Amino acid sequence: MVRVTRCCAVLVALASSVTACSFPEYATVPVDRNPDGALDTRGSSDSEGADTANDTLSIDSNNDVTDEVGGDASDATDVAEVATKTCAELMGSLHAGHCYWGIATVEPQSVAKKACADAGGHLVTIGDSAENAFFLSISIATARWIGLQAPGPSTLKTDYLWITGEPKPYENWAVGAPSGTGGCVRMIPTTGQWGDRRCGLDMFAAICERDSP
Repeated sequence: MVRVTRCCAVLVALASSVTACSFPEYATVPVDRNPDGALDTRGSSDSEGADTANDTLSIDSNNDVTDEVGGDASDATDVAEVATKTCAELMGSLHAGHCYWGIATVEPQSVAKKACADAGGHLVTIGDSAENAFFLSISIATARWIGLQAPGPSTLKTDYLWITGEPKPYENWAVGAPSGTGGCVRMIPTTGQWGDRRCGLDMFAAICERDSP
């Protein structure tokens, strides 16, 4: 009877100890992600394109890991702030009452077009030879998208219209262009002439344009 009592006391003490050492239901720690969505195992966040502000790993008491991905509510605010920046703040150049600024990253035309729109502008449109020469001068010897686009690949110049809907009194196509290669257009940096390219597969830098605030 004494041995049984002692064993019970030991079991009670062990149970109390286990209760005192129990883990909280969840522990949350920050985690970084690479731009492709994979976890960043390097211990530092990728500064280009990765959105890690609200990504966490939740570890429950069973050591199960769940990924909680939160959106960034400040994205819309960031876009609005960029759209209200002056030409100088955008590191742009003024010409004939318009502000022009560059996008150095090479990317598909749709991505470049959205980047310009997010900043309150559009891919550059060219109304005359003087504007074409100015655009060429700030292109820094780099092929860049312009805002001329057709519904699809075409060899007809009349199919290519400015994305702003404005008239097209001036054209500067290269010999043989448009060739039907694609429905988007880039400026050739060596000549300032235009050539059609594939909108989603070819990647170039770009110049954005907007009325100067």
